Amino acid sequence: MAKMAMTVVLLVVCTMAVYVNGFDSPSGFPVPSYYVMGDAFHDAGNNNFIKTKVPMANYKPYGMTYFKKPNGRFSDGRIFSDLLAVIMKLPQAAPSLSNVTIDQKGTCINFASGGSAILPASSVAMGAPNAFTFDQQVTQYEGFAVDVIYEYGVDQALLILNDAIYQLNLGTIDLLAYFTKPNYAATVGPLNTFLDSLAAEYLRMVERLYSQGARKVVVFGIGPISKTPLGRFLSSKMIPDAGIKWCAAIDSAVRQLNGKLSNMVKRLNADSGLDQMHASLQLVYADVYGAVTDITRNPTKYGFTDVKNACCGGGKFGAEFLCGHSKSKTCRSVSKNLFWNGMQFTEAGNKKLFSLFFGGSSFVKPFSVQRLCKLLIPGVPY
Repeated sequence: MAKMAMTVVLLVVCTMAVYVNGFDSPSGFPVPSYYVMGDAFHDAGNNNFIKTKVPMANYKPYGMTYFKKPNGRFSDGRIFSDLLAVIMKLPQAAPSLSNVTIDQKGTCINFASGGSAILPASSVAMGAPNAFTFDQQVTQYEGFAVDVIYEYGVDQALLILNDAIYQLNLGTIDLLAYFTKPNYAATVGPLNTFLDSLAAEYLRMVERLYSQGARKVVVFGIGPISKTPLGRFLSSKMIPDAGIKWCAAIDSAVRQLNGKLSNMVKRLNADSGLDQMHASLQLVYADVYGAVTDITRNPTKYGFTDVKNACCGGGKFGAEFLCGHSKSKTCRSVSKNLFWNGMQFTEAGNKKLFSLFFGGSSFVKPFSVQRLCKLLIPGVPY
């Protein structure tokens, strides 16, 4: 505990006071590293090391296009963090539960776990009790940050941790649990109370990351669940009126939680002056809901021919049977499908979202991920 406490003090105080040698960046961006936390949208293989009572993507046809083999990503190819790594000229992040080296800890680590939620109880309700929780992901990062400081020294650690890009996406599993598991909804109380607890826990995790060096953070909002193949399938099983009401209710909850996350980003950014509590912290909000809604309404504009069905799956909307199930099939034109499975995107879908969020669009606030990458942190000379 003493070691951790000293680390927190060093990272908070030295951000303002230490001047260190700059570093060469092949990409031209002052980004020496990145760290990823989230659910299946970002999982790069951590569930391969958990193995039981979590969603798995370690079998064919997962990974069939870019990697030519399954590797734990819930897609046919690359995910958002992989695409960012290409631009930053950094390696693909190692799963945090693998046998990571100190060099990897100081470069690129992915803590995400399919089935993870903001609240651990949500994962339990959805049948993924062993998913690596948001709290566990942040706790492991805190330990890695300590390792980086003691391996490289405070000066170099500031370059690594302060200039890293932190990518966060969680909340989908929480809302799925609330709207598909009545017993769970009854235990967590009214929707407004539940959403407030999710937002409060999310903020608590961001605060912990900040205390351990995070300064450049991308917060991904939650997509429109009713427009995913799984959402369409679940609502199709209900009587028409009930299905329509369910879609409206769950997407309303998504928008409410997204609003709370967006407001959190605004509040923290407004408190990032050099003499304020969150000095030098800069966050970007990626509006996944708005982006995916626009894509589903205007598929040809984005180069898609199918935005309703899972490319890999079976039954109604390709979401009745899981990708890889004996009754599942794989679509012929993966690049023309937005969704790979019941919830996650194809590499083509991830590329479209990446272009909207990285290059800049109306779906990313207050500015693009590219601009976030270019920001210089006060106290760290370049």
